[in-house]
Amino acid sequence: MPALKGSLYFYLTIAVVQALVVLALVGLEHPALVAAVISLVLVVGTNLQLLGEQAGQGRIWLGILGLGLLFAAVSAWVFGYTGADIPADSRLSGCWIISALAAGYIATTLIQAWPGQQGYLPPYEVLFRHAWNNGFIVLLALLLTGLFWLLLWLCSHLFSMLGIDAFDRLFSSTAFIIFSLALLFSLGMRMGRENAQVIALLRGVLLTLCRFLMPLAALIVLLFTATLPFTGLATIWQTGYSTPILLCMVAVSIFLINGVFQDGLQPTGYPRSMVALINLSLLCLPVLAGLAAYSTWLRIDQYGLTPQRFSAMTLVILSLFYSLAVAGAVILRHNTWLGSLRISNPWLAMLTFVILVATNTPWLNPLELSARNQIARLLDGRTAVADFDANALRNGTGEIGRRHYQVLLENIAKEQLFDKASRDLLLADEPTADWERYRQRPKNLTWIGPPVEGSEQFAEQDVGEMPCDGVGCVLWAVDLNDDGQPEVLEISKKDSEYPIYFFTRSAGGKWTQAGLVNGMRNTFQVIELIEKGEGKVMKPAFNNLEFGGVRFTPQPTQKP
Repeated sequence: MPALKGSLYFYLTIAVVQALVVLALVGLEHPALVAAVISLVLVVGTNLQLLGEQAGQGRIWLGILGLGLLFAAVSAWVFGYTGADIPADSRLSGCWIISALAAGYIATTLIQAWPGQQGYLPPYEVLFRHAWNNGFIVLLALLLTGLFWLLLWLCSHLFSMLGIDAFDRLFSSTAFIIFSLALLFSLGMRMGRENAQVIALLRGVLLTLCRFLMPLAALIVLLFTATLPFTGLATIWQTGYSTPILLCMVAVSIFLINGVFQDGLQPTGYPRSMVALINLSLLCLPVLAGLAAYSTWLRIDQYGLTPQRFSAMTLVILSLFYSLAVAGAVILRHNTWLGSLRISNPWLAMLTFVILVATNTPWLNPLELSARNQIARLLDGRTAVADFDANALRNGTGEIGRRHYQVLLENIAKEQLFDKASRDLLLADEPTADWERYRQRPKNLTWIGPPVEGSEQFAEQDVGEMPCDGVGCVLWAVDLNDDGQPEVLEISKKDSEYPIYFFTRSAGGKWTQAGLVNGMRNTFQVIELIEKGEGKVMKPAFNNLEFGGVRFTPQPTQKP
């Protein structure tokens, strides 16, 4: 075995074992078992490929096996979940795949650095080298696999043009796909490990880019922070997308500063004035993370927790920790610039790993916490009975939400909750998975300006597809095509994520949904502007073109 480690046969053996296991599981109707075994095989195999000759050490094997079993257990619960056919539950599996990639990257780096550990943490320079190298090794393996399959695709299509489909049948067979993916990826991993100089060169190029871009990122952060006192925060909350933008800026800054810091043993390479500029920007990062946290909290406090807001909250918490760490590195004096990052970064990486795994467990996953929060808001009065969105609970949080809602209904039936009028409203308003039955809930419509002729039609359930129950929708009549007859915009007051639809009236007087208005990110702000009289129709700078019945809209590069 020692002679095998790191050799070509070692990587081929891993690939063949992985392919055989996956092929044996194809068609097996036990999703929990399939997910657990595949996770175990992929985690163990990938770690062995990255470790190579280190793989035979006892402590290393303990870490690899523990990580594989942990991922197998979480995957078994996520993919074996009883409501896996519900879209909300399918999002849970998607979240776990993304979380597993990030958590696996962190854990693998820690396992690789384990042999050199002295005290609680491995040497930071070892962690730095493995963390950056692993990304390029995997990227090289993916590039090799992608190029290989591109050639096979070209081959099958070339021969298909000659009437020969044997290659297409071969390349599309399940066994060929599984074995080729496993073998090519494993060979790519070996190429990356065997070409350490190439990987080091690529790492050096990326670190050079980080050093070049960090001053620009610092200037952007400083200018934004300095502008805040003059513009106020109201415009930030009105955008509807402030949280992702702020989080992206924090994440990019932290990534770049770590690329500049590297292992902390080399000089900065910046003049003192540039170092001062970067230090000031790092002190501003907690402000950006705090704004993102407050923006997310406003939405949660006003409308309750949803899976999407839970994910945003998780990212906000991590960004706060990382931004405080880099700001603390500026404040704390050390022998080297930002020297405390050598201590904080490994601990933050382990914290990130714990959060990513914990939020995909039965107890702390976004569906469970969102369902509990929605029920709690109803019970303590923060959500009025008339505004309670039972459909969001049942269908937006999957099978978990349905179980919580069933318990709520049982308690209501026992007359343990609310007064009689509220109980009757909730029981009469019980949603089903059937969308058409859910649409029977009465609409709550508010007109801005005078209603149009035939406005009573909008209260009918077969007009439009917007769920205008609860807090309802706003309707606004406006002539969109200069024909002297108004169209009607329908805007949701429930959530800014809903699109804005518009309706037209036929010659017979029937209103029908005709399309939607693109580019509206914050419907709450749109409603406010219409109420202020600031909504108006603008003619396009250029007329549309039509070729063969297909319409095209010219997009100018600048305003004429």
